[in-house]
Amino acid sequence: MQTTRLLAKSASDIRIDAVASDINRYFKTSENLIVELNSGDRIVVENFFAKGPSGEVSRLVFSDGAVSAVTGESDVIAHTGLGAGMASQEAILAAGGIGFAGLVAASSASGDTGDTGETGDTGD
Repeated sequence: MQTTRLLAKSASDIRIDAVASDINRYFKTSENLIVELNSGDRIVVENFFAKGPSGEVSRLVFSDGAVSAVTGESDVIAHTGLGAGMASQEAILAAGGIGFAGLVAASSASGDTGDTGETGDTGD
């Protein structure tokens, strides 16, 4: 496991050598952002949460140019499991898709398909 350290000298866009799907989780320690990759490697962005003189904040930018939902204004960062490394809207769509797949699987599960018994006279 390798740790890469980057220094945010002022509030700015911080580009990391990873894409969203490489991210396992993010977390905050003091003014630093820790990006944990699926490989187990870590990227530490020192002073990521330090605001600029006029309140400017840093943004995390992936190697493909996509901007992460993580900014210097993020209070709590604990993305793990489903949706890790995804923007909030993408995580919601992923969770909805999995929920729908579970619903389809449950409704198509085979139960007792034998005779259900008499239904009585229908009046015909």
